[in-house]
Amino acid sequence: MSNSVEGSYASPRSLETLRRLSSMSVDSISVMPYGFSGSSRSARLDFVHRSPRGETDEATLRAVSDARSLGMTSMVKPQLWIGGGGFVGSVSMETEADWGRWFAAYRRFAVHHAIVAEASGAQLFCIGTELVGTEGRERQWRETISAIRLATGAALLYASNWAAGAPKIRFWDALDAIGADFYDPLSASPDASDEALVEGARRAASPVAALSASTGKPVIFAEAGYPPARSAWLAPHDEESGRGFAPKDAARSIRAVFAALAGQTWWKGVYWWKAFSDGREADDDDRSFNFLGRPAEEAIASGFRRLAATTGRGAHSQ
Repeated sequence: MSNSVEGSYASPRSLETLRRLSSMSVDSISVMPYGFSGSSRSARLDFVHRSPRGETDEATLRAVSDARSLGMTSMVKPQLWIGGGGFVGSVSMETEADWGRWFAAYRRFAVHHAIVAEASGAQLFCIGTELVGTEGRERQWRETISAIRLATGAALLYASNWAAGAPKIRFWDALDAIGADFYDPLSASPDASDEALVEGARRAASPVAALSASTGKPVIFAEAGYPPARSAWLAPHDEESGRGFAPKDAARSIRAVFAALAGQTWWKGVYWWKAFSDGREADDDDRSFNFLGRPAEEAIASGFRRLAATTGRGAHSQ
């Protein structure tokens, strides 16, 4: 979302953005309230849910309601922000006592937003995102999942750090779907052809395809996106690569993903990163993942429309 009163989830501009996404055959959105930690070694987690500039509970309720009015479903996906630009996957505690405090704080955060998700009528709830350093704490994650289930009847998933990270997780059986933030590289070649990118997307998605086959659970790409950088497929997660401005390469990557997944029944949706709630269009100085007003927007729209025409279902955006 846009952290401003004028552009938040609760604003008229957010509703206009949702209308624009709906016109692209988007059928679901991701609403992302944040929690904050001072560092990856801190067991303290704060979230301010009353600030008019933040992702308030009321704003989450409004966003889900507005999406529903346009025929779209919603996923509530609370995420952590680590101070100093740290990677959320590096969260690690020094002692068992610290781990206990961290999970207690995280459960408060997750359960709070699960209650909000239930009140909003959201269909999906993501219990965690890219928390690689915590994933080995299986018992504590299962306890967290049980607490979240008491708070919401929404289908639950976890978002692994890339598709390649999904097989390392041992609590998929406790969830309803396999989630992955799909930033896996599609090719190691800066000059990859369209055909090579499609094959690379198939290869990159193969770990979650195999997990779906072994668990019987559907896959949801909880995030996917490409920065407007030359050869965006080399490092999809990196919007500060310095590789030069080439928004058409992001569009090529998106088309490759749609082509690779066409006809596959093991996946149920992809949430494209990202569109801001205030509907701002990207300009030539913007190196972010914002796809509005760029070739990526049309690549996403055409992929959604083709999917809807061939399967009767749309795809997702966030």
